Amino acid sequence: MKHERERGIAMLLAALFLMAIISIFAIALEISRLTATATEVQVAADAAAMAAAHNITSGGTTGTAQDAGQRVAGKNTADGRSPAPGDVQIEFGTYTPGTGFVAGSPDNAARATVTMQNVRYILASAIGGASTSVTKRAVAAYKCNSCAAPAPMAICDCALTATGPGEPCKTIGSGSLIQGPNGAQNSCFLSNSSGGGADEAWFPSDCFVTGGTGPLISSGDSVTLFNGDITPVVRDFQSCFNQGVTDYVIVVVHCTDSGTCSANGTCTNYPGDTCTTNANCCHIGNCNHTGTVVGFATMHVTGVNASGNPKFVSLSQVCNNATPTCPTTTVQCFGSGSVKLVNDLPRG
Repeated sequence: MKHERERGIAMLLAALFLMAIISIFAIALEISRLTATATEVQVAADAAAMAAAHNITSGGTTGTAQDAGQRVAGKNTADGRSPAPGDVQIEFGTYTPGTGFVAGSPDNAARATVTMQNVRYILASAIGGASTSVTKRAVAAYKCNSCAAPAPMAICDCALTATGPGEPCKTIGSGSLIQGPNGAQNSCFLSNSSGGGADEAWFPSDCFVTGGTGPLISSGDSVTLFNGDITPVVRDFQSCFNQGVTDYVIVVVHCTDSGTCSANGTCTNYPGDTCTTNANCCHIGNCNHTGTVVGFATMHVTGVNASGNPKFVSLSQVCNNATPTCPTTTVQCFGSGSVKLVNDLPRG
């Protein structure tokens, strides 16, 4: 009897020990599963914040940036499924290391919050148990590499002067974009508007109510070029210039019709053209064709003539050591921004 009683106690202890082992295994399994799901949700939040911020630097609005964030988040999976647009919240505001992210008017940061509902516990789900939700967020700070406004203008890559840090800025050719229109011009407009506000969308909201809503452009895109003497567009430049907006990010397209300025002051590709620099020998052609975007450049407008002939926009290239004059409201980076993930919490 004694041995049977001892055997029964041993079996009871073994059962209790086995139950403890199973419980520990179950807890570890649930923790591992929730940790993996949390990591997946964090990846989706990181991607959403980066996509939203990148959209802003590419000239987007808060609306297009929100769409971009939700769309990119949906390309990820968490708990075996993709976050729906309603699971992804995109906010805009200001980020500093000292304060962290503060929601408000779009300034320099986007925050994405991704929530996956009904994440079920593995063992509990086997008996119809409860579920939980997993929420993660991420903040991406963005900045314009040059504080300048977008403008519907394209210039040849060969018309730009390569500069290094501290090197003084140089003018473009004679100091003005050449807009004939003729084969010797080195720039074209990206808008052929006859007025009425369509061309105003290309310019910043500092100048026009409808400003800041122009199309998004990225390197590698093909853009349609129009001859330069388009009065409504030149008048838009004049209006912005009069309001103190003098720095612009413009499209750079590749031009094959380029030469060098020879010692006798003529272009090697057009011996009848006089020159002082190689930029004078850079031709974009008669426009009215397409060009491939190879980058963006910041230009400082020094003067605009929107009446009489010829109409022109005088400008110089903004170099590494120059400080652009920023518009008074939030500007579009127009393809010239940078983005990085930052810590959402303020430094203590």
